[in-house]
Amino acid sequence: MTTEYKSKLQKLAKDILEKYKHQARNIRNKYVAQLKKSDATKDDKRHIETYIQQCMDGHLRTMDAAYEAKHKALSS
Repeated sequence: MTTEYKSKLQKLAKDILEKYKHQARNIRNKYVAQLKKSDATKDDKRHIETYIQQCMDGHLRTMDAAYEAKHKALSS
């Protein structure tokens, strides 16, 4: 592969990563909004919101790791 082509693939991978991160944040926000409207207790809401955020963080780390692996593969 040419350097120019690798550069385009890296940019495409970064764009895809950002797109999916944005979608994941929208999903998180949707469920947090539903949670705030629910009849759950304040403590339950806090625990559930913390759990949602931990799940989100885990998925974002996975996406970042996949991107970094692809970026590294394209860099060599």
